[in-house]
Amino acid sequence: MEGNSQNEKDLPTRAYADRYLRSYKKWNDMLSSRKSAFDLDFDLSFDESIIQSQMYSIRAIILSVEDQRQKMFLYLHYIKGVPVEKCTRVMNISRRTAFRLKSRALDTVGEMIKDKKVNF
Repeated sequence: MEGNSQNEKDLPTRAYADRYLRSYKKWNDMLSSRKSAFDLDFDLSFDESIIQSQMYSIRAIILSVEDQRQKMFLYLHYIKGVPVEKCTRVMNISRRTAFRLKSRALDTVGEMIKDKKVNF
């Protein structure tokens, strides 16, 4: 690869996992906006099934994380959209611990993706 362009496989594992998990909110927002739209000129059923498949894949990878604290943090933060600061209160952990937990969880997910231990 030449130049400064960088594809997703070139990203560090943690950054790639974060980007992948953050896409859940994007897909969810897309589904919500489509369901509330009144534009009947387009057949969105095919796109909707692809979006739901992507969202299912993200939920599946989070649920396959073995460490329960990491799994809980990932679920709260990426699926439910809870900010890290609120996760600290819900999980009864310090802010510093929450960010360490997030880093470890993203490393775990990144390795799972890299090693293809999950099905996409």
